[in-house]
Amino acid sequence: MLIHESSKLNTTDPVNDRLASEVTGTILSCGAAVLGVLAIFGGAALAPVSGGASTAIIYLAYATTGASAVQCGVGLFRTVKISQGDTSTVDWLDSQEWYLYASMTLDGVSAAGGIASATSGIKLALTLKRAAPSKSWWQIMKGMQRHERKRLAEELAKIDNPGLSNKALKAMVQAGTVPKRYAQIQVTQAMRTKIIDLFGAGASLLGSGLYGVINRIGTSVSLVLVQEAPTE
Repeated sequence: MLIHESSKLNTTDPVNDRLASEVTGTILSCGAAVLGVLAIFGGAALAPVSGGASTAIIYLAYATTGASAVQCGVGLFRTVKISQGDTSTVDWLDSQEWYLYASMTLDGVSAAGGIASATSGIKLALTLKRAAPSKSWWQIMKGMQRHERKRLAEELAKIDNPGLSNKALKAMVQAGTVPKRYAQIQVTQAMRTKIIDLFGAGASLLGSGLYGVINRIGTSVSLVLVQEAPTE
């Protein structure tokens, strides 16, 4: 989250207003980092019921958590400095080109991870509903019938193997390549982990939307649209 941009744009604001921006960004970054760590520790439960999550997405989750942790540390440093009235150090950092590029890179990684997590979560949610269309999310978390958990295993196998025929699926089940059905505890733990992951993704995207890359993109698009709008 590029909190320094809002700080630089509001250099005439009282210290307390500037501090509020820093605190908000720091809370979002630290929250995303903590939730990311929790999701990683729960990843063993999520892995079998992954909704087609690729290795690249898993590595991106690690990178996103790391980026959020660095942003959290930087945010804490900036917050402490401003709370102590030492705005000159923060201003010096904001004037350094390397710091600006590093901040943009970290925010870009966090935003990309947030988008990937949200996409993976939506895919898993749709797959669960296809397996148990008559049940609510809460009912799915509490318990799925055997045939529903079998259908879930089939749906996920087809996601992981596009174009998979029923005959090939049956052969994979007999060979033990894919499970015949998932245990309810796997489904429940996977849903809990994904919910944690989605909250972390939300924190990353919100922070980027308020102060970071997503905010910059939105502002740039708005300026282009305003400039290209026909004048009467």
